[in-house]
Amino acid sequence: MTTMRAAAMIISWMTILPLRVRGPVSRESAGRAISCLPAAGSVVGVFAASLAFLLDLAGATPLLSAALVVAGLAILTRGMHLDGLADTVDALASYKPAAEARQIMREGTVGPLGAGALALVSLVEVAAYAQLIEAGAFAAIAAVGIVSRCLPVFLCRRSIPSAEQGGFGPLVASTQGPASMTAQALITLAAAALAGESIASASGRSIFVEHGAPAVSLGICMCAVICGVAWLFTKVLGRHAVRRLGGISGDILGTAIALGAAITASGFAILAG
Repeated sequence: MTTMRAAAMIISWMTILPLRVRGPVSRESAGRAISCLPAAGSVVGVFAASLAFLLDLAGATPLLSAALVVAGLAILTRGMHLDGLADTVDALASYKPAAEARQIMREGTVGPLGAGALALVSLVEVAAYAQLIEAGAFAAIAAVGIVSRCLPVFLCRRSIPSAEQGGFGPLVASTQGPASMTAQALITLAAAALAGESIASASGRSIFVEHGAPAVSLGICMCAVICGVAWLFTKVLGRHAVRRLGGISGDILGTAIALGAAITASGFAILAG
């Protein structure tokens, strides 16, 4: 499978864009597709940043713009990562044995804890995007989409098994080797550089005391640290999933996206504030 075909496949899986990728889905093709998840992140990020810019240009308040961006992202992605977050929280918070916890994830119903997690994460994202919109750091919003879609790929490395025998997890679990891990790290650093330049250049009220090369360099370094925090959280999530559930699943990957976006957006917003 070519890289372009793999990228088209993952974009068709992760968004509502009508990209047609014909042919059977094998473990090999799914592994290639998941390694291109940052391509879907780029689509999501550019969409969010463009929508935020247009709403701001039209005169919408930062809070309203941010709320519409979060709603638009949920529509664009079919809310897949939000569904994964709710299912994961309900399963892990049940404190039931692995088999029963996995059954809770498969049922797809949202319990009170899952609903609470959705509300809190959405609230955090709205507040963070509002801060970035007010600062004019639209490229940082795009970077959130990219970084958050790199994180699940780290959970598909060869040392982490699948928690299920069927579904999405077995198709992508343990498919990513060192080359893919290196690529995701480089893409994450590039996104951090994009966010750091955007924040340092756009916000006069940020922690950066002056514009220019020193401020931009500091912004890039601090954004890289924030991305590192998101990566460490994802690593902890993966270890906990293996210990409690026996491995990863599609819901775990969705949780990594949802919480990774909230962490990176919050960190970027603090820098821009």
